[in-house]
Amino acid sequence: MFLIRKSEYSVNLLTKQNKIDSLANSLAKMEDSIRNMMKAVVDESTNVSEMLLQAKK
Repeated sequence: MFLIRKSEYSVNLLTKQNKIDSLANSLAKMEDSIRNMMKAVVDESTNVSEMLLQAKK
């Protein structure tokens, strides 16, 4: 039978929680980056559309 001491179990849980926190923070940063990139693409495509409309006049 495999026994884990309470202190080892607590350390394992803290380590796992830190990894989960780190992953959650990374995902939040990635979400913000993707949102900013998509906004930049939309803004730039709007600029291109406006330039094309002005060029047709």
